[in-house]
Amino acid sequence: MNDQTAKSWAVLFARLVLGLIFFMGAVLAIVTFGHLLEHPLYAFHEHVIPRLALLLFVFLMPQEVDRFSLDRLLQRRA
Repeated sequence: MNDQTAKSWAVLFARLVLGLIFFMGAVLAIVTFGHLLEHPLYAFHEHVIPRLALLLFVFLMPQEVDRFSLDRLLQRRA
């Protein structure tokens, strides 16, 4: 297995784990704060949508232009 393939699998694994963590957090929030589905605590469009936009931007940004990734910083040191 070459270095690029190993890195691709590592990135896929990290994304899947992050998705699982978000899913578990959502399930826990629904179980714990289920009553908030009827009467929301905050405005959804002011809280969740901007954060979702930032998260999607980070996920969809090409690796070549990501100046602040840990991989890029380690490449500069090497």
